[in-house]
Amino acid sequence: MFTSIVGNVFGFKALRALRLEDLRIPVAYVKTFQGPPHGIQVERDKLNKYGCPLLGCTIKPKLGLSAKNYGRAVYECLRGGLDFTKVDENVNSQPFMRWRDRFLFCAEAIYKAQAETGEIKGHYLNATAGTCEDMMKRAVFARELGVPIWQGAPSKDVRIWGISGSIPKRNNAWPVHMPLTEGILLETGAKEKKYIYVVAFVVFEVVVSEQSMANSRKHLSSGKYMLQSDP
Repeated sequence: MFTSIVGNVFGFKALRALRLEDLRIPVAYVKTFQGPPHGIQVERDKLNKYGCPLLGCTIKPKLGLSAKNYGRAVYECLRGGLDFTKVDENVNSQPFMRWRDRFLFCAEAIYKAQAETGEIKGHYLNATAGTCEDMMKRAVFARELGVPIWQGAPSKDVRIWGISGSIPKRNNAWPVHMPLTEGILLETGAKEKKYIYVVAFVVFEVVVSEQSMANSRKHLSSGKYMLQSDP
Protein backbone atom coordinates (compact mmCIF):
# COMPACT_ATOMS: atom_id res chain seq x y z
CA MET A 1 0.00 0.00 0.00
CA PHE A 2 2.69 2.50 0.98
CA THR A 3 4.91 1.25 -1.81
CA SER A 4 2.26 2.45 -4.25
CA ILE A 5 2.11 5.87 -2.60
CA VAL A 6 5.81 6.52 -2.11
CA GLY A 7 7.05 4.63 -5.14
CA ASN A 8 4.44 5.45 -7.78
CA VAL A 9 2.15 8.35 -6.88
CA PHE A 10 4.80 10.56 -5.29
CA GLY A 11 6.86 10.15 -8.45
CA PHE A 12 4.35 11.83 -10.80
CA LYS A 13 6.20 14.74 -12.41
CA ALA A 14 2.96 16.64 -13.05
CA LEU A 15 2.43 17.16 -9.31
CA ARG A 16 3.57 20.38 -7.68
CA ALA A 17 2.83 19.30 -4.11
CA LEU A 18 1.67 16.18 -2.36
CA ARG A 19 0.79 15.59 1.27
CA LEU A 20 -0.48 12.52 3.09
CA GLU A 21 -3.75 13.62 4.70
CA ASP A 22 -5.31 10.59 6.27
CA LEU A 23 -5.23 6.81 6.59
CA ARG A 24 -8.56 5.08 7.12
CA ILE A 25 -8.96 1.32 6.99
CA PRO A 26 -12.56 0.12 7.48
CA VAL A 27 -13.04 -2.58 10.11
CA ALA A 28 -14.98 -4.71 7.62
CA TYR A 29 -12.00 -4.57 5.25
CA VAL A 30 -9.53 -5.48 7.99
CA LYS A 31 -11.60 -8.53 8.93
CA THR A 32 -11.28 -9.88 5.38
CA PHE A 33 -7.49 -10.00 5.70
CA GLN A 34 -6.41 -13.30 7.20
CA GLY A 35 -2.82 -12.25 7.53
CA PRO A 36 0.27 -13.78 5.96
CA PRO A 37 0.71 -17.54 6.35
CA HIS A 38 4.26 -16.97 7.62
CA GLY A 39 6.63 -14.20 8.70
CA ILE A 40 10.26 -13.23 8.25
CA GLN A 41 11.49 -16.07 10.44
CA VAL A 42 9.82 -18.66 8.23
CA GLU A 43 11.23 -16.84 5.18
CA ARG A 44 14.71 -17.24 6.62
CA ASP A 45 14.02 -20.87 7.47
CA LYS A 46 12.97 -21.54 3.87
CA LEU A 47 16.12 -19.86 2.53
CA ASN A 48 18.32 -21.18 5.35
CA LYS A 49 19.90 -17.76 5.66
CA TYR A 50 20.39 -15.96 8.98
CA GLY A 51 22.30 -12.97 10.33
CA CYS A 52 22.32 -11.02 7.07
CA PRO A 53 19.86 -9.18 4.82
CA LEU A 54 17.95 -10.99 2.09
CA LEU A 55 19.04 -9.42 -1.20
CA GLY A 56 17.13 -9.24 -4.46
CA CYS A 57 16.62 -7.17 -7.59
CA THR A 58 14.25 -6.61 -10.52
CA ILE A 59 15.45 -7.88 -13.89
CA LYS A 60 16.09 -5.11 -16.45
CA PRO A 61 15.36 -4.33 -19.20
CA LYS A 62 11.81 -5.28 -18.27
CA LEU A 63 10.72 -5.72 -21.90
CA GLY A 64 12.53 -6.93 -25.01
CA LEU A 65 14.50 -9.93 -23.78
CA SER A 66 13.81 -13.40 -25.13
CA ALA A 67 12.85 -16.09 -22.64
CA LYS A 68 16.33 -17.61 -22.89
CA ASN A 69 18.12 -14.30 -22.33
CA TYR A 70 15.76 -13.47 -19.49
CA GLY A 71 16.59 -16.77 -17.83
CA ARG A 72 20.29 -16.06 -18.33
CA ALA A 73 19.92 -12.70 -16.57
CA VAL A 74 18.14 -14.40 -13.66
CA TYR A 75 20.92 -16.98 -13.40
CA GLU A 76 23.70 -14.38 -13.43
CA CYS A 77 22.02 -12.37 -10.66
CA LEU A 78 21.40 -15.42 -8.46
CA ARG A 79 24.83 -16.87 -9.18
CA GLY A 80 26.38 -13.51 -8.33
CA GLY A 81 25.03 -13.55 -4.78
CA LEU A 82 21.41 -12.40 -4.77
CA ASP A 83 18.84 -14.48 -2.91
CA PHE A 84 15.99 -13.78 -5.31
CA THR A 85 15.08 -11.85 -8.44
CA LYS A 86 11.77 -10.27 -9.44
CA VAL A 87 9.99 -9.86 -12.76
CA ASP A 88 8.53 -6.48 -13.75
CA GLU A 89 4.73 -6.31 -13.81
CA ASN A 90 4.79 -5.45 -17.53
CA VAL A 91 6.37 -8.80 -18.36
CA ASN A 92 3.47 -11.11 -19.08
CA SER A 93 3.19 -13.27 -22.20
CA GLN A 94 4.34 -11.15 -25.12
CA PRO A 95 5.17 -12.63 -28.57
CA PHE A 96 8.90 -12.26 -27.93
CA MET A 97 8.67 -14.08 -24.58
CA ARG A 98 5.75 -16.38 -23.81
CA TRP A 99 5.08 -17.04 -20.15
CA ARG A 100 5.60 -20.81 -20.27
CA ASP A 101 9.01 -20.48 -21.93
CA ARG A 102 10.03 -17.83 -19.41
CA PHE A 103 8.91 -20.01 -16.51
CA LEU A 104 10.99 -22.93 -17.79
CA PHE A 105 14.16 -20.89 -18.37
CA CYS A 106 13.82 -19.14 -15.01
CA ALA A 107 13.33 -22.46 -13.20
CA GLU A 108 16.46 -23.77 -14.90
CA ALA A 109 18.32 -20.64 -13.80
CA ILE A 110 17.18 -21.09 -10.20
CA TYR A 111 18.24 -24.72 -9.95
CA LYS A 112 21.55 -24.13 -11.71
CA ALA A 113 22.40 -21.24 -9.37
CA GLN A 114 21.40 -23.32 -6.35
CA ALA A 115 23.60 -26.23 -7.46
CA GLU A 116 26.61 -23.99 -7.97
CA THR A 117 26.28 -21.88 -4.81
CA GLY A 118 24.80 -24.39 -2.40
CA GLU A 119 22.22 -21.76 -1.41
CA ILE A 120 18.45 -21.64 -1.83
CA LYS A 121 17.42 -19.20 -4.56
CA GLY A 122 14.12 -17.86 -5.91
CA HIS A 123 12.54 -15.81 -8.69
CA TYR A 124 9.13 -14.11 -8.67
CA LEU A 125 7.41 -15.70 -11.67
CA ASN A 126 4.58 -13.45 -12.88
CA ALA A 127 1.32 -15.42 -12.96
CA THR A 128 -0.76 -12.41 -14.02
CA ALA A 129 -3.21 -13.13 -16.85
CA GLY A 130 -6.44 -11.87 -18.38
CA THR A 131 -8.68 -14.30 -16.49
CA CYS A 132 -8.56 -15.96 -13.09
CA GLU A 133 -8.55 -19.37 -14.81
CA ASP A 134 -5.37 -18.52 -16.72
CA MET A 135 -3.79 -17.11 -13.58
CA MET A 136 -4.53 -20.31 -11.71
CA LYS A 137 -3.07 -22.32 -14.58
CA ARG A 138 0.18 -20.37 -14.45
CA ALA A 139 0.37 -20.61 -10.67
CA VAL A 140 -0.13 -24.38 -10.81
CA PHE A 141 2.57 -24.66 -13.48
CA ALA A 142 4.93 -22.69 -11.23
CA ARG A 143 4.18 -25.13 -8.42
CA GLU A 144 4.87 -28.08 -10.71
CA LEU A 145 8.26 -26.58 -11.52
CA GLY A 146 8.96 -26.44 -7.79
CA VAL A 147 9.75 -22.72 -7.63
CA PRO A 148 9.45 -21.22 -4.13
CA ILE A 149 7.93 -17.82 -5.00
CA TRP A 150 5.76 -16.14 -7.64
CA GLN A 151 3.74 -12.96 -8.15
CA GLY A 152 0.40 -11.68 -9.40
CA ALA A 153 -0.38 -8.11 -10.46
CA PRO A 154 -4.10 -7.24 -10.45
CA SER A 155 -5.18 -4.25 -12.54
CA LYS A 156 -8.70 -2.77 -12.76
CA ASP A 157 -10.71 -5.68 -11.41
CA VAL A 158 -9.26 -6.70 -8.07
CA ARG A 159 -11.89 -9.39 -7.68
CA ILE A 160 -10.35 -11.47 -10.49
CA TRP A 161 -7.26 -12.01 -8.39
CA GLY A 162 -8.46 -11.38 -4.86
CA ILE A 163 -10.88 -14.32 -4.72
CA SER A 164 -9.27 -17.00 -6.85
CA GLY A 165 -5.63 -16.03 -6.47
CA SER A 166 -5.65 -15.96 -2.69
CA ILE A 167 -6.55 -19.66 -2.46
CA PRO A 168 -3.38 -21.24 -3.90
CA LYS A 169 -0.99 -18.79 -2.23
CA ARG A 170 -2.47 -19.57 1.19
CA ASN A 171 -2.81 -23.34 0.71
CA ASN A 172 0.78 -23.61 -0.56
CA ALA A 173 2.33 -21.02 1.80
CA TRP A 174 4.07 -19.27 -1.11
CA PRO A 175 5.58 -15.82 -0.70
CA VAL A 176 3.60 -13.76 -3.23
CA HIS A 177 4.28 -10.25 -4.53
CA MET A 178 1.12 -8.30 -5.53
CA PRO A 179 1.80 -4.79 -6.90
CA LEU A 180 -1.33 -2.62 -7.15
CA THR A 181 -2.12 1.02 -7.69
CA GLU A 182 -5.78 1.94 -7.98
CA GLY A 183 -7.44 5.27 -7.43
CA ILE A 184 -10.37 7.63 -7.76
CA LEU A 185 -9.98 11.34 -8.43
CA LEU A 186 -12.33 14.02 -7.14
CA GLU A 187 -12.03 17.56 -8.50
CA THR A 188 -12.74 20.58 -6.30
CA GLY A 189 -11.67 24.20 -6.04
CA ALA A 190 -11.19 26.88 -8.70
CA LYS A 191 -7.73 28.28 -9.43
CA GLU A 192 -5.95 25.34 -7.93
CA LYS A 193 -7.57 21.95 -8.24
CA LYS A 194 -7.46 19.54 -5.35
CA TYR A 195 -7.60 15.84 -6.06
CA ILE A 196 -8.34 13.18 -3.52
CA TYR A 197 -6.47 10.10 -4.62
CA VAL A 198 -7.40 6.82 -2.98
CA VAL A 199 -4.97 3.93 -2.99
CA ALA A 200 -6.11 0.90 -1.02
CA PHE A 201 -8.06 3.07 1.42
CA VAL A 202 -5.24 5.58 1.87
CA VAL A 203 -6.52 9.13 1.37
CA PHE A 204 -4.17 11.99 0.60
CA GLU A 205 -4.40 15.37 -1.07
CA VAL A 206 -2.88 16.22 -4.43
CA VAL A 207 -2.53 19.92 -5.28
CA VAL A 208 -1.75 20.90 -8.87
CA SER A 209 -1.87 24.21 -10.72
CA GLU A 210 -4.16 25.03 -13.64
CA GLN A 211 -1.18 24.87 -15.98
CA SER A 212 -0.42 21.27 -15.12
CA MET A 213 -4.06 20.15 -15.02
CA ALA A 214 -3.98 18.37 -18.37
CA ASN A 215 -0.81 16.49 -17.49
CA SER A 216 -2.24 15.55 -14.11
CA ARG A 217 -5.32 14.06 -15.72
CA LYS A 218 -3.17 12.09 -18.12
CA HIS A 219 -0.72 10.78 -15.54
CA LEU A 220 -3.05 10.15 -12.64
CA SER A 221 -6.06 8.49 -14.20
CA SER A 222 -8.04 7.63 -17.29
CA GLY A 223 -11.24 9.52 -18.01
CA LYS A 224 -13.62 6.95 -16.55
CA TYR A 225 -12.05 7.38 -13.10
CA MET A 226 -12.33 11.18 -13.14
CA LEU A 227 -15.32 12.23 -11.05
CA GLN A 228 -16.03 15.97 -11.06
CA SER A 229 -17.78 17.44 -8.06
CA ASP A 230 -20.98 19.45 -8.46
CA PRO A 231 -20.34 23.17 -9.17
